[in-house]
Amino acid sequence: MDEAAPYRRVAPAACLDLAHKFELGPDGKGFARTSYIDEGVPAIGWGHRIASHADPLLHAAIDEAAADRLAEDDYQLAADALCDILGQEIVEPLTDDQFTALCDFVYNLGAGKFGSSTLCKLVKLRDNGAAGEEFMRWVYVRDRRGREVPSEDLRRRRQVEKNLWEGQGR
Repeated sequence: MDEAAPYRRVAPAACLDLAHKFELGPDGKGFARTSYIDEGVPAIGWGHRIASHADPLLHAAIDEAAADRLAEDDYQLAADALCDILGQEIVEPLTDDQFTALCDFVYNLGAGKFGSSTLCKLVKLRDNGAAGEEFMRWVYVRDRRGREVPSEDLRRRRQVEKNLWEGQGR
């Protein structure tokens, strides 16, 4: 007997707009044409992580269209991870804006962090009000001394995600 294919939902087109807004290269002005180091990991384009030193992207130069394709693929991976973590019964009724908010969160922080988070638990409980507030707890980065400090860039990103989650747009 064949297993049914897992439920999937397409990452909303608005995700790419968020990449353009928040995933700026090391110069902070747009996509990165060549690879750079982001939190110790090579990246290119709109924050696409380069997983292997054998990946040709490590030494490539790309244009904006290629950067967009990489980001769209990465957001789809985030959408697929959300479907796996939350299941169809939770994902299917989400609005496009809510799903965009979660896709961006996973794109930025990873499926592992989302899956073990209070935000994930609240989404599963369908506690939308508390889930919206939970986005704002994810605004910290580690400074050079290893201390957690608030990041204005992450605060702005989480506010946009919260607004999307709550139906207030971007």
